[in-house]
Amino acid sequence: MTVIVVAVFAFAGTRSPDTRSTDDRVFALSGQLKCLQCVGESVAASQAPLATQFRTEIRKQVDTGATDQEVLDYFVRRYGDQVLLTPPSSGAGALVWVLPVLVVGIVAIALGLGFSRRRAAPAGPVPTTVPATGSVAVGVPAAASSAGGPATAGPVGARAPAPRWRGPAIAGVLLVFVVLTGLLVARGSGSRGSNTMTGGSGAGADLGQQLAACQPLAMRTPAKAIPCYDKILGREPDNVEALTYRGWANVRAGNASAGSADLERAVQLNPKSPAAGVFRAIGAANGGDFAKASGELALFYANRPSRMATQIVQSEGLERKIFFGLMSAPTRQCWQGAAGSGSSGAIDQAFLTALGACLDGVLAATPADRDARLSRALAHVGPDVKDPAAARALVNGLLADNPADADALALAVSLDIAAGNHDAAAAGLDRLDSLPRGPAAFLIGDPATLREALSAARKAEIPNPGGG
Repeated sequence: MTVIVVAVFAFAGTRSPDTRSTDDRVFALSGQLKCLQCVGESVAASQAPLATQFRTEIRKQVDTGATDQEVLDYFVRRYGDQVLLTPPSSGAGALVWVLPVLVVGIVAIALGLGFSRRRAAPAGPVPTTVPATGSVAVGVPAAASSAGGPATAGPVGARAPAPRWRGPAIAGVLLVFVVLTGLLVARGSGSRGSNTMTGGSGAGADLGQQLAACQPLAMRTPAKAIPCYDKILGREPDNVEALTYRGWANVRAGNASAGSADLERAVQLNPKSPAAGVFRAIGAANGGDFAKASGELALFYANRPSRMATQIVQSEGLERKIFFGLMSAPTRQCWQGAAGSGSSGAIDQAFLTALGACLDGVLAATPADRDARLSRALAHVGPDVKDPAAARALVNGLLADNPADADALALAVSLDIAAGNHDAAAAGLDRLDSLPRGPAAFLIGDPATLREALSAARKAEIPNPGGG
């Protein structure tokens, strides 16, 4: 057994050159990562926008020569162990692999020792002596002599008793073998995923399979997804995922009140559930309640969502929809009219020039229009034509009217960074951190983005000692 263990570990430690094609490696690695935008699907099996981004990143890293483990480590560093479809092979995750092998091995050892003792038990006390003459004398004391005296024999047909150390020694060797085997399994399998939609067994795996079966319906045919989630919630009424996606299916199927109730319950059970918050915001926006949608989205960002969750918001275009939904009608018409002026709909100088000209007319008629003032300030800082003084005057007026205007404050921070007023920008960012996220943050920049810009601007001010 020692030879086998050493040989197995030696074999496991050797790696043959990876001769798979790039497509094969991308598919295999995608199957080991969980689609965090889905329920129970791997990145390989999902068509969600986020899964597509994952596959693009995997291919990029494979093309640069990264090993499979380096690619997996890249995603784990950014999204945590939850991005893996199977538990890691280090720390507590290794127990998932080692403990089953240990339990089976210990049971096998116990059974083996029990049977061994039964076979070694004597059949009955039948002492005999074998004299030198070959006759049999019963009851004669057993005494062996090299001078022809009687030689003793044990019970007829019985083996000599095994040394006492043999059983514990065998058990110890088997236990070591079992532990090493479990560690080998963890090493070989724990850090890798599978192409199955869910892992494990028993009730948990069954529930995961049901959730995975319902999820595509929620995205494609919501009316069919509702009874699918009804079955899950009949067993587990407080399952947050099922409540969240049934709520989303109800909203998409036109059952707004039922959907809102499900999403409300999901948020009560888990106030930081990113999917429930996003779906509630989408539902409110679809219903035309953009103020509620903006509040839901601000709460979503206040809970410090993961990067993955924020990418879901971006892929849905939710912030843009809320931004224009909250905007005054005259200002929105200016944005829509300027859309045809830019190159392929981009916010370039031509777009901003047309937007500014239209907004000048809106402000002449309604000087207090907050949305027109903010949009005009944005149009003053185009890539080619800039008037930061005019933009600053408009922003200062907005902040005088409402010091908690997060969008105006974010634009003021941006102007301070561009002007080199770094201390003022830092003070503005500190104030911005205490405010709910503004509807225009996707356009102006959120606090994290603005802090990165401020840090880069400060570094650019430091003289290069090398003169380069």
